[in-house]
Amino acid sequence: MSSSTIPNIVLEANNLNYIAMMFIRCFCFVVIPLGTVGHLMSIYVFTRPTLRSNSCSMYFLAASIVGLMHTCYILPMRMIQSAFIDTDPGAHSVIFCKITWLALNSLRGLGFWLIVLACGDRYLCSSASTNKRALSSVHVARRLIPVTILIGFIAYIHVPIFFKIDIIPATQKPICYPPGPPGTYRIVLSYFHLIYFGLSPSFCMLIFGMLTLRNIERSKRLAMAPSINLETAANQNLRKTNRHMLRMLFVQVLVYCITGLTFSVALIYTAIIANQQKNVFQSAQENMINAVVGMLSTTGPCLSFYLFTLSSGLFRKELKNLFCKFNRVTIQTQQVPTQQTNTDCHRCGFKIMHVSNYCGLILVIVTIRFVAPTKSSNGCGYAACNLGDPTKLNVHIVSHTHDDVGWLKTVDQYYYGSRNNIQHAGVQYILDSVICALDENADRRFIYVEIAFFWRWWNEQTDAMRNKVRGFVNDGRLEFISGGWCMNDEATTHYNSIIDQHSLGAEFLRDQFGECGRPKIGWQVDPFGHSREQGSLLAQMGFDGLFQGRVDYQDWQTRNRTKTMEMVWKTSTNLGNQSWLFTAILRDEYSPPDGLCFDDSCADPPIMDDPRLHDYNVPERVQAFIEASRKQAAGYATNHIISPMGADFHYENANEWFKNLDKLIKYVNLEQANGSDVNTFYSTPSCYLYALNKAGRTWTTKTDDFFPYADQPHGFWTGYFTSRPALKRYERHSNNILQITRQLNAFSNSQLRNSIFVLSEAMGVVQHHDAVSGTEKQEVAFDYAQRLSVGIDNAIRVINKAFGKLLPKDTQPAPGPQFLCQVTNVSECLPIQDQTRFTLTLWNPTVHLVLQHYRVPVTRSYTVRDPKGQLILTELIPVSDATKRIPGRTSTAGNQLIFRANLPALGFNTYFFEAK
Repeated sequence: MSSSTIPNIVLEANNLNYIAMMFIRCFCFVVIPLGTVGHLMSIYVFTRPTLRSNSCSMYFLAASIVGLMHTCYILPMRMIQSAFIDTDPGAHSVIFCKITWLALNSLRGLGFWLIVLACGDRYLCSSASTNKRALSSVHVARRLIPVTILIGFIAYIHVPIFFKIDIIPATQKPICYPPGPPGTYRIVLSYFHLIYFGLSPSFCMLIFGMLTLRNIERSKRLAMAPSINLETAANQNLRKTNRHMLRMLFVQVLVYCITGLTFSVALIYTAIIANQQKNVFQSAQENMINAVVGMLSTTGPCLSFYLFTLSSGLFRKELKNLFCKFNRVTIQTQQVPTQQTNTDCHRCGFKIMHVSNYCGLILVIVTIRFVAPTKSSNGCGYAACNLGDPTKLNVHIVSHTHDDVGWLKTVDQYYYGSRNNIQHAGVQYILDSVICALDENADRRFIYVEIAFFWRWWNEQTDAMRNKVRGFVNDGRLEFISGGWCMNDEATTHYNSIIDQHSLGAEFLRDQFGECGRPKIGWQVDPFGHSREQGSLLAQMGFDGLFQGRVDYQDWQTRNRTKTMEMVWKTSTNLGNQSWLFTAILRDEYSPPDGLCFDDSCADPPIMDDPRLHDYNVPERVQAFIEASRKQAAGYATNHIISPMGADFHYENANEWFKNLDKLIKYVNLEQANGSDVNTFYSTPSCYLYALNKAGRTWTTKTDDFFPYADQPHGFWTGYFTSRPALKRYERHSNNILQITRQLNAFSNSQLRNSIFVLSEAMGVVQHHDAVSGTEKQEVAFDYAQRLSVGIDNAIRVINKAFGKLLPKDTQPAPGPQFLCQVTNVSECLPIQDQTRFTLTLWNPTVHLVLQHYRVPVTRSYTVRDPKGQLILTELIPVSDATKRIPGRTSTAGNQLIFRANLPALGFNTYFFEAK
């Protein structure tokens, strides 16, 4: 090379170094503000209620926080080190040098590993295994994130040990870098970067991605099989959020893999050729490549916000809410009681936008959005609603009947109308009469609750009648509310049975009426107090609201005085806004206004509207209704009130009710010409809730139970918590058998669901608030117990058939038919009393291993062998004299044989008994 070309090479090298320096400066000047703003926005969005309950968003949130630290600290330091060497604080302080490079390497790797955790979370979330899905939770994420951060810093603990300030030979300027000749620690560090920062995260992301896709394909195949779909709106929202998380994760993984692998390969290449002789131009080229690759490696951590925005509509929606909320809403300020705060309803279109505390006041900013029309239209649900006149007091007349599924008479006696000497009630006639009345006037509306009765009536109808009823449901003229088999008690029921009885009714309505038959509103107007667990279950079932009839009289008076009869019930601290349920308390339990009952069982005068008659009473009847409506409106917060028209077993003569209501609506509305502000019309609880939603106001909240219920001083309804303990225990025992029968039927593929229905239906009836509560007559209690007994007999046949398929063929011959000992609680099992040899099969319905001691009533001593034929240690103890004297006990067993059984999760073991 001639001496004349050397200055040219040096000049070109200087130009490349200058370009590299300017690239770093410009890149950092652009990326640092963009990354800072982006990460702050990401942190805000991922802490919104819609996303913060998702475990994957927790990993994204942690990655955003790490990225913010990387952007605000590491990138400026990298810019100073690479582009402003003279001002690099790390080049003049050993401590600053070590800390900076430890943070740089640790934070850069942490962003990758947090995305790996998000990939693993999506795999667990999509798994068919309940144990794996349980690991996809916010609780697990909150534990894994700090552990991962700690490991990330420990992985680079060698950096502060080996890094120190060194002198660059070419420039004789100090720099914070690993010491020693090239090819030693620098190469080891480069390979460590490749494994820890490049290959390992990318490989893990690839593996988790493939496993997630496999799980999704499996779930699609399962979804194609016929099944019962009772998915709630909350679950649909959760699945939608999961899909958005998966999409965001895919884009993030793609960017991380490309930038991470490129940077790691570049580091190794630089370390390998570090010992080779290079001129200044070649060194400048390497410097340029390292600058570009090094800066681009920060793309994933710094620009994740923009990747999220481009890849997820849900993320964009939450971001849009952030910018739009101050422009769309009105701020309402209200002094809040000690135990209540203002908020808004997340369901039925109510959406929380902002809550902030200041000087004991809570400012609630609310936006309410709906797409349904404001006038009545054909269709079911909210599409069929009449929202009234916004300038008037709108009275929503709700025609209903409350049909107890047993109380003074049995459920069958109530349905057929027998034993009317006890109470006049015949539900079959009520439904016949209501359907005829609805057919006469398309404006009429009616709601029905107790599917136990409607199911009986439906089974007796012709196809023509069924099609007519389906038409009423599709037009919104007949609406099912609550939709359970009964209106269940809320104090003495078990959540398992509440879900079952609602599922039983919902399945029937779905099969017969489709989407229009799906209840959206809860109607718990007669139970004696209300538990927040009931509200939580209804919220999780996708209900938009709940109406209550019985609350403590002092609570009612306070709420009526303060216009807080309607609220948002926050029923669970763990579920967040998924458990929020708009709740309204009715005016007078669930009865019509005084003097305005038009049922056969009432003595109030009808509306006599012929002015030629002496008893013409339209002005009097209209004025009574208007006064009652204005009195009720004084306790409610909007210009909408709900007026239930019906009571226990009303509408057996539906024509009498509807004919008078038609007149009442007509003449009340005619009074508007004389200055009246009352506007009334047929409606439903769903439409009333929709009208409140459109009113656009804030609501107080409640977080505890409505227990105990009292209707007067010292009149607490708490005795039923413990009344009829035998029936309460029998109901729990029946539920255990029902759950076991369902499991065995499924595991054995016996296809005996119809046989199980007998017990399912009996259990649905017994959840009634006058059944398991113990407030029924003794004869009715006997009927409930008999229904459970018949159901258990059917279930036992299913259990026997299931075990016949599941039990392995054993060399030991079976001693006789299978049976279930149901009274071992009094040390009695008659079928084995005189047997010299028998087998005992124990089923474990739980999802975990059970090690437990069992007692078997016997008349002699036995040896016991486990399924492997091994002898088991046993002990014989005498039955107590008190047990022997229990009335009705006929067993001669004087001892109990105790042994320890080992039962697998959701499985069984058989034990062999042989007399000594």
